[in-house]
Amino acid sequence: MRSEELERIQRRRHQNRMAARRFRQKRKSSEESLVQTIEELRRTNVELEQKAEQLRREKNELMEIVATHRNFCPFFQHELVGDAVSDSIP
Repeated sequence: MRSEELERIQRRRHQNRMAARRFRQKRKSSEESLVQTIEELRRTNVELEQKAEQLRREKNELMEIVATHRNFCPFFQHELVGDAVSDSIP
């Protein structure tokens, strides 16, 4: 082979090695970014699950307060009697 051909082959091999290196670096960076995104989403998910559980507990507490209030509220008891009377009228 001539010197020019060897030089061209070496230049192409070098370019190929550099392209392969860039590709590996880009792929590694992309994978690291995805891992970081996954970790952030998992943390957010845990926080949202905790908030949802807190809101469920708060809802249950408020439902109990309303149920207790209905038993002692004269207005609500009067409303029930009025509904019963209006339901019985043909």
